[in-house]
Amino acid sequence: MFHVRRMVPSDLTEIVVQPSQSLQMGLPTQFTQEEAEALAEQRDAWTALDGDRIICCISIAENFPGRSAVAMALFAQGLGAAHVPLTRFARRIVAESPLPRIEAVALANDAEAILARFPHLDPYELLTSVMVEPTAPCRWAMMAGLTAVACLRKFGAASETHVLFERIR
Repeated sequence: MFHVRRMVPSDLTEIVVQPSQSLQMGLPTQFTQEEAEALAEQRDAWTALDGDRIICCISIAENFPGRSAVAMALFAQGLGAAHVPLTRFARRIVAESPLPRIEAVALANDAEAILARFPHLDPYELLTSVMVEPTAPCRWAMMAGLTAVACLRKFGAASETHVLFERIR
């Protein structure tokens, strides 16, 4: 049965993330005890469970207290029917956050392949092109109430294309 509770640090080390999330921005998805404790202490730090199985860890981690935060969601494989209530929960915490700015970065389709065919695209046209067929992380960011605002080329440790999303209040 789907339910959500406050995150505890061990949730971030116990979740078995889906294979597509084994790397984040080109680095292994692993948390030190200190990092896990810092995330779990955030005002918005939640763990979704299906019975006893951790299916998602969500946080809105303030990087400038009271001003802005970075949103993150880690998913286990096989969300099944929990996907809908989980998405509604995420959308609600993003919408209800008092913070003026929430941002997230999501892996996107390869901008370099698009630019190889259409080298004169301006930044807005490139973002639009990358989002024609959004990746699952980009779709979920939009479903959670965030708006795509920029294409980040060769971003992260693996120099991949990502999209910056934000919610401005």
